[in-house]
Amino acid sequence: AVSINAHIRKGALEAMTHASKYPVEEFATRQHVIFALVRDPLERFISSIGQVMGAKGSLKNHLASSLKEKCLKSTSSETLRCVAMHVKEHSFWIELHFNPQVMDISFATMYQDVPVSVLPFR
Repeated sequence: AVSINAHIRKGALEAMTHASKYPVEEFATRQHVIFALVRDPLERFISSIGQVMGAKGSLKNHLASSLKEKCLKSTSSETLRCVAMHVKEHSFWIELHFNPQVMDISFATMYQDVPVSVLPFR
């Protein structure tokens, strides 16, 4: 019996084989383009701090209380500096929200050889 996760993965890999190589004239029926909007890294990092430190769904993670205790300072600049140093010392793998966007794009394409363009969004 094939697990549901294996079935989903197989379907996703199949879909990646149809990701467009940017046809000159028009797309075939199953071809598609993968795109993502990439946020400003600083704004995203600041947002991730709020998410990690207590947004709904994150309060039960192992990091929220310890990061608050260690890095919640009297000024926002001190808090930002402390969290940035904590991530630098312990790697972004400590919490999903600290992952660089390029990692998310790699995961989304399942490491397949499909074109990915990163363009500025203003």
